Amino acid sequence: DFIIFVETDRCPIDAISIVTGARISRKNLKFLDWGKIAATFVNTKTGKAIRIICPESARDFVDKYATGMYSNDKDGKNAREIDAYKVMPERELFIIQKVKVDIPDTSNKEKYKVQCEQCGETVIDHKEVTKNGRVLCIPCSMDNCYYQVL
Repeated sequence: DFIIFVETDRCPIDAISIVTGARISRKNLKFLDWGKIAATFVNTKTGKAIRIICPESARDFVDKYATGMYSNDKDGKNAREIDAYKVMPERELFIIQKVKVDIPDTSNKEKYKVQCEQCGETVIDHKEVTKNGRVLCIPCSMDNCYYQVL
């Protein structure tokens, strides 16, 4: 009984999903496109939550913990960092904060649908936006969407 908020679309999201079994489709993995190497783990029964940050300063300790021979290319640098991170103490690798999270209510399994008044596509799970008195999907409510219909 947990929810995880992941703040990046980089490799941590895959690792967190594999280790915890959390999935976006199960509604227990929430993706926030904030460009931060951080994740918040929330126990939905107790409300306790921690946010774990992997600070850039962790790279400063790689020389201290990496052992072995590595090539000087990008692959060698990555392998060296991974080896160091495997043995690096938690206090140097992460910043761990106790946090409070307003837990989204996931108890309602209602099948909710509404039609966007602009594009006509179906919007589920109360993700519609009301703008200028019109019910719209998020892309239609934006000034610049990531796609344009040709």
